[in-house]
Amino acid sequence: MTALIWAACTPSSGAVPRYVVTGGSTPAPPYTSWTTAATNIQTAVNACTGGDTVWVSNGLYQAVSGTNFVLINTNITVASVNGPEATILDGGYIMGVA
Repeated sequence: MTALIWAACTPSSGAVPRYVVTGGSTPAPPYTSWTTAATNIQTAVNACTGGDTVWVSNGLYQAVSGTNFVLINTNITVASVNGPEATILDGGYIMGVA
């Protein structure tokens, strides 16, 4: 199943921006700049606390760790910098129910 990146929730005023670049060369927690951006969406999501925003750069992103999804278990926003046309999350055409 292939899905476009979406906005999950509205960010709060204390939101911390986190960044993801598929071809990043210097990823470093807490991924709060384009220079230290995570290279996959799940890693950036895992660094978030409630209200944070994950900004995902253009590209094709594969699910990680043998999963076909990105698990979001807190109130955060995940959004593509240039819209859903420019950023794709490829779940490998696998459908499942959590």
